[in-house]
Amino acid sequence: MAFKDIHYDGVGWAAIKAYIPKEEAIKIAWSSAHTDFHDDGKFRTAIHIDWNIIKDAEAINQDTQANVIIPFHALPCGHGDNPWIVEADSHLANHLIIEAIRLRDPFGIGVALHSYVDSFFHQSFTGWREAINHNDQLDIRRAVPAILHAEYGTDPDELHIEWKRNGVRIDNKQRALDALTGVYQYCLLIQGFDISYPKQEMKDMLAEMLEIDDYNERKKWFRDRSGLPTYTEAHEMMKPHIPEFKIAAKKQLSIVTDWTKGL
Repeated sequence: MAFKDIHYDGVGWAAIKAYIPKEEAIKIAWSSAHTDFHDDGKFRTAIHIDWNIIKDAEAINQDTQANVIIPFHALPCGHGDNPWIVEADSHLANHLIIEAIRLRDPFGIGVALHSYVDSFFHQSFTGWREAINHNDQLDIRRAVPAILHAEYGTDPDELHIEWKRNGVRIDNKQRALDALTGVYQYCLLIQGFDISYPKQEMKDMLAEMLEIDDYNERKKWFRDRSGLPTYTEAHEMMKPHIPEFKIAAKKQLSIVTDWTKGL
């Protein structure tokens, strides 16, 4: 689960830049971020896979992995020796966005964009508790469930850092750039515009933001350019729409559940 600087402020910036009307852009961006915080029993879409959840028995419950982590934060690629591995820009991640766009559902688009962004930041992990998610450098492995990136803390989700996974350097700035480029292309598609957009132009546009180390300053950078309210303000505005969000989340859960049958 990447943080709100990209899930809300970054997605909102991309929506406004693609000329999506402000009210619809807020719905999309809020839904994208709210996917990490909503709580509705079985359909809960909020679980933070980091050091804060290791004391939560539900975090290692297989039902939670199947109904929360995988459908919203760890979409499986569906192929190879382990079809549950998350793959950046995967077929399923794209399918969910296209389906939500077809329905012209801003809440569904936001939920799907959350999962799409997570496909970049969570690539090569899985949503199940299994050995492939282990951190070889972690001495207290038994205390941390090897679900998604729990053994790596929040490093995989922090937009501005580099980190290592079992000795391999990973640049989250590049992942953020790739994810936001894809988000922007889909926002253009929503508006019926040409979706071909050179990555170099996006890199030039986001170069300043990618050098900002402070989380709140990155959020402000996006909002200064989008004119959108803060997530907290948007959440107050969107409270009447929570039932619509729940319906969208349930739709995505249903699609992913059907898609993963037989894996």
